[in-house]
Amino acid sequence: MLKRAVVVIFAAMLNPLFAGAAFAQAGIDLMGVGLKLGLVNPDGIDALIGYGALADLGRITPEIMLESNLDYWSDAAYRDLIIGGTAKYMFKSANLKLRPFAGGGVAFHFFKISDDSRTKVGIHFGGGLFYALSAQFDLLADGRYTIVSNASQIALQAGLVYKLTK
Repeated sequence: MLKRAVVVIFAAMLNPLFAGAAFAQAGIDLMGVGLKLGLVNPDGIDALIGYGALADLGRITPEIMLESNLDYWSDAAYRDLIIGGTAKYMFKSANLKLRPFAGGGVAFHFFKISDDSRTKVGIHFGGGLFYALSAQFDLLADGRYTIVSNASQIALQAGLVYKLTK
């Protein structure tokens, strides 16, 4: 069952990359990839380091960007592997290098607590900003709150995004 869920999730995340002309008209395409690192504070656990990767999947409107996420954190007794998607509303800014956003999304959380594994669905919302370092790289600062039954968490992360298009 868990293997089937993982296959379905990855297929859904990769679908825009292979769907062709219909998504191209909407501006959906692999536009960038990135890595992020930061602090995660799950309910009932001390803050710890979290790692992540993201894929910028383009825009469905000029203001709304789609992103897929892969995040991970763990300590001695707990682990959470997170696979999800986020829609980000990109606010207009007078500074063209600075692009603030607010967004939300849904993710599958693959928890391991001691010897017990569970899969749960969570929703997240938050905000942050992109800062253009160059034509190819953006700096990302992101904060989000995730609601998952018995395992909600706050994450503050920073990262670097490599833009695949100019």
